[in-house]
This record gives sequence, C-alpha cells and structure tokens, in this order.
Amino acid sequence: MLRKIDSADGIPGLTDSLFWQDVRLFDAHEAHGISGEPVTVVAQCDGALARATVDGAVWIGHVRSVAPKSLKLSWSKVSIAWIAISRRSKTLSQSRTDPMHS
Repeated sequence: MLRKIDSADGIPGLTDSLFWQDVRLFDAHEAHGISGEPVTVVAQCDGALARATVDGAVWIGHVRSVAPKSLKLSWSKVSIAWIAISRRSKTLSQSRTDPMHS
C-alpha cells in the first residue's frame, strides 16, 4: 500500500475508501510496530491515521474526496465529519430496514 500511495502522491493520490467515503490518500509513511486486520484503521496520532496492511500498517497524513474541486486536508480535519456522516447514514439505512425504527 505504501508504494502505491507514494507512486500516486501529489496528483491524483491513491484512490481508496475510508469510512464508506471514496477518497484519495496522500502523505503515507510506514507505521513501525503497528499491525491489525488488513484495511482497518488501527491508530490515530498527530492528525494522521494508521491503516493496517497485510505486512504491518501505514500512516496516512492527508485525504481528499474524489468529488471535483475537493480540498486535500489532514485526516484530523475531516475525520469527525466523516465519522458522523457514516454513523448517520448507517442509522438511516437501519431505520429503513428495521421495523423497530418505523
């Protein structure tokens, strides 16, 4: 994953998905001593997040939505909003399928 992000760093960034949002990833570094189930977010520190890979983890410093004219921001600036949006959309989809929420 680190090599893929490095090869795409700058423009356009590596296209991926975080918290059900399509994004482009930038500013990646090896996360020494961190591991977990591949593709899961396993840590957060100093505005970056660590995402597990098959052979360890990588720190991801910046993300940008794939939407046109979106801004490249540090993970810490977008994480709270994205998590809130993903929780809200899960709740909405659950309420549509769960008769207890009707």
